[in-house]
Amino acid sequence: MIQRIQTVYLLLVAILITLPLLFSFAHIPLLDGFRSLTGSAGEPGGSDSLHRLGKLLDTGGLTAWCGLMIALPVIAIFSYRKPSLQCRLCIAEIVLLLGSLLFGWLAGTYRTVEGLYSFGFILLVACVLFTALALGGIRKDIKLLKSYDRIR
Repeated sequence: MIQRIQTVYLLLVAILITLPLLFSFAHIPLLDGFRSLTGSAGEPGGSDSLHRLGKLLDTGGLTAWCGLMIALPVIAIFSYRKPSLQCRLCIAEIVLLLGSLLFGWLAGTYRTVEGLYSFGFILLVACVLFTALALGGIRKDIKLLKSYDRIR
C-alpha cells in the first residue's frame, strides 16, 4: 500500500541499494583485490581453472548477497497484509546491511584516499536508517491492529 510511510521507506531502501549496482561507484573487496560491484575493475591474470572457479564463487556470492539485500525490502512491500512477516524481513534486512557495513569497514573498502568514507558507505548507512524507520512504522501498525482486536 503506497499510502503507508513504511512502503515509501522500503522502496527507498531498494532503490538506494540498486544504485551502486547500476552505476558502479561502490567497491567491495574480493580475494584477488578490489572490484566494483558490477565487476568492471581489472582482474589479475591467472588461467588456472581453480582460480577462475574461486572468482566465480566470489562473484556469485556477492551477487546473491546484493540480490537478497534488494529482494527483502521488495518482498516486504508486497507482504503488507502480514505485518509480522514484514517486521521479520526488515530485521533481516538490517542484519544484512550491518553485515555489509562491518565487512566493508573492517576491509577498509569504503575509505577514500583522503580517509573519508565513500558514497557507497553513506548509502548503506542511509539504508539502515530507512529500514529502521520502516520497522518503526510496521510496529505502529501492529500495535494499532492489536488495539482494534481488543475493542472487538
